[in-house]
Amino acid sequence: MKSLFILNLKKLLKNRVLIFWTLLFPIILSTIFHMVFEGIKNKDNFETMKVNYVVDNFKPYDEPFLVDEILKKAEYEKNLEGTNKETIKVFKLKKTTLTEAEADFKNNKTVYLYKENDKFVIKSIKANLSTFVLQGYLDDYSNMIKVSNLLVEESNGTLTFEQALMKHLGSYSYTYYLESGDKTLDYISNYHYTVVAMAIIYGAYLAFEQAKIFRPNSFAFAKRVYVSGASKIKLLISAILTSFLVQVLVVAIFLLVLNFIFKITFTNLGLAILVIILGIVLVNIIGFFLGIVFNKLSQNAATAIIILIGTLGGFLSGMMIPTIKYLINVNMPIISYLNLNSLISDSFVRLDFGNMTKYWLNILSMVIISVVLFTLTMIKFIKEDKI
Repeated sequence: MKSLFILNLKKLLKNRVLIFWTLLFPIILSTIFHMVFEGIKNKDNFETMKVNYVVDNFKPYDEPFLVDEILKKAEYEKNLEGTNKETIKVFKLKKTTLTEAEADFKNNKTVYLYKENDKFVIKSIKANLSTFVLQGYLDDYSNMIKVSNLLVEESNGTLTFEQALMKHLGSYSYTYYLESGDKTLDYISNYHYTVVAMAIIYGAYLAFEQAKIFRPNSFAFAKRVYVSGASKIKLLISAILTSFLVQVLVVAIFLLVLNFIFKITFTNLGLAILVIILGIVLVNIIGFFLGIVFNKLSQNAATAIIILIGTLGGFLSGMMIPTIKYLINVNMPIISYLNLNSLISDSFVRLDFGNMTKYWLNILSMVIISVVLFTLTMIKFIKEDKI
């Protein structure tokens, strides 16, 4: 048993392609996110932004909700000397005509906001941190409109649009940085959380590689092990242990990089580790499921499936477009409970915001998927062993 474990461990560690995808690729991706968004996280460099807004073509609810309820209430905390902080408005808003806005833009380079073809437009000299933040609020508001319309439809007319929008606004935060427990929250964390989930998912490569030991007709090393007369149960246990151990080490290294270099932390470390361990267990089951149940699956096909689970799952979890995640959760919640990336990354977000009900629902979904796939894998494994 010990020799089998060491053999499998050496085989995994020598596979540089696997190590790249499970460790180096997530680090590279997190580095890119860090470089892109670090300026946004440095709130001391952010100054209140002057914005003129033109209500021509606004919907009746745009000014009271977008301007009065969101933009005017948007705040951020600026660090002062020592531990002192000052709460400052994100935007300084002024209602103008289009002619006045254009003149102020020409003379003072003052950004202005207007609506054209039912879409919000920002007129600015250049794209910078301030315009990026403003665009984020506009995107959030546009998403709120879509979600509110969905809420009206789901209520079968018991909610008016304004009531639905107010209901949605009730869960919206106007503070740029919040305090939750001992953790400072910012919306950038979700990007890194999806990368953590992707790093865990790519561990399925390790498990699939180990499952090759049960395919003597396809791989020479598997044939050598097969003719040695080693117990298939011992082979399975050693294969599972080695893939699990290597992935735990890889993910641990990645989390240390996130913590010490990119300063990404978890609100509740214990419950976050529970998600990570359960995620590693699940992706190992997925890897063995692909390698044993679909024992004729090619390496390229398995790679494509795992990349699809990680990358497409990351997209649906808001890795590229944050609003996608919310629309999926509201309009097609079943997808969020089947999307492994969402189950993992969303669990971290729920811990940040203290939504423990959704956290435990995510955990339950992961357990159910694990049990189903493990049962199918063992049925196939036992059936093959009897042949």
